[in-house]
Amino acid sequence: MKKILLIDDSDTYTWCLQKYLQHRGYPVKTACTLKEARAAIQEEMPLVVCCDLDLPDGSGMDFLDEVRAADKELPFILASCHDKEDYEQEAKRHIFEDKEIELILCNLELPDGTAMELFHTLRRVAGMFQMKNPPVRLLLFFILTENNDLATEYEYRHEGVNDYITAPVNIPELIRRVLFFVE
Repeated sequence: MKKILLIDDSDTYTWCLQKYLQHRGYPVKTACTLKEARAAIQEEMPLVVCCDLDLPDGSGMDFLDEVRAADKELPFILASCHDKEDYEQEAKRHIFEDKEIELILCNLELPDGTAMELFHTLRRVAGMFQMKNPPVRLLLFFILTENNDLATEYEYRHEGVNDYITAPVNIPELIRRVLFFVE
């Protein structure tokens, strides 16, 4: 069975997420650096890659480009606990110029705002990019949260969010729902 590859230099975060996924029956491989991640991918192609943005030996966004050059179909999740100023400009470039990013999977509550604020910002910025580059499309936007309040879900869906997924997350179901929108 293919493994989920977790790439992060935080041992605590990696250990917690690894135990969470293994408890639910998913095999996991971990890497603390991009060098280790490359070796893990050479050894066995993972089911999905979850990568930190800032690693000791490089950028998760640069690694995304590297992985995409080798396999355009491999699901790749970028994650970070850093302030948005640390990666905002690079993220915008990837989001609106990289035609291979197909969706954004976002937590409901963010350290510096809400998913709704991010959703509206991305739609506004996408509108500006569309004026300069008409092929720019609106990216799929999924909410992933522990909040199962139906009023909140209705509010997000009414605003145009593509999907609202509540914990506990069933990984095969999540993949099925993502594929429904991207295929």
